[in-house]
Formats: sequence, C-alpha cells, structure tokens
Amino acid sequence: GLKKLQVKSEIKITKEGYTVTLKIPFEKMGISLPVEGKCIGFEILVDNANGASADAVQLRWNSLGKAHKNRGQFGLVYFK
Repeated sequence: GLKKLQVKSEIKITKEGYTVTLKIPFEKMGISLPVEGKCIGFEILVDNANGASADAVQLRWNSLGKAHKNRGQFGLVYFK
C-alpha cells in the first residue's frame, strides 16, 4: 500500500477546487532515478461520490479506468 511505499501527500483547497501533491520514492517502486528522456507508465484516477449509495463520478487521465488490468493503457510520463 501507500504506507509501504512511503508516499507523502499534501492537499490544498483552492478557489477552483483542490490541488493534490504526491511524493513517491522511485526506489520503493523498484524504479531507478529519473533520467532525462526516459518514461514510466502512469495513470491517475479520482473517484468522487457522496456516500456508498450515491452515483460516483470518476475523472481519469489517459485511460478508460481499466489500466490495472491492461498496463498497455497507461499513459506515459517523460522526465525532463
């Protein structure tokens, strides 16, 4: 889970909604340090619902929300 990976997060409320900052240690995921021009597969999903019975809205970056089953659907993040 996120604790094992030592992911740190920060959430700030803004006029437009909120901003989330994540710090993910690459070495905990078995990834070498970023090198310019290299890339990793990446996906972000945000679920929004008010309670278990409410209709959920899911915002996705670069997939149909099924990349956990097919990693070929991940988006690519290139390091600069």
